[in-house]
Amino acid sequence: LFLEALAIADSSDILLLFGYEEPMATMTKADPPPHRFRIIAKLNEGGSVEFGVELSDGEQILPIRRYLHTSDPTGIWWNSSDVEVDDQAIGQIRSRRLGDGRVELGFIDAHGGAITPNIRYLSADIPAGVWLRSGEIEVARELIPE
Repeated sequence: LFLEALAIADSSDILLLFGYEEPMATMTKADPPPHRFRIIAKLNEGGSVEFGVELSDGEQILPIRRYLHTSDPTGIWWNSSDVEVDDQAIGQIRSRRLGDGRVELGFIDAHGGAITPNIRYLSADIPAGVWLRSGEIEVARELIPE
């Protein structure tokens, strides 16, 4: 009360002078580790490209809407349906055909932020039926209220 009357807001330094220890800081719940994954893509026999996500533990998740068709216009971004991990949407895969025949990959997180992996292009002559992987992507996990 004496320190408050003197308008000293932070009394911890003064208390240390008199031999009192600072109370331990209260522990806060640590943020959960982010989701780490790669976009997977494969060329199908008809020329469409199928997309999914492969989590760091090897689990593959295929969203319901996951195909880029040969008839889709060049240069226009296309989004998959939501990618869900543990019944929670983490975002959407995005892709577009480029004028030179390559396909560019990306990801939109659940908050609408665009994420560009460092390895993000599929060449125009990829083999059919083989899953190819983008560079690693990290998306923050949402805290679930208790």
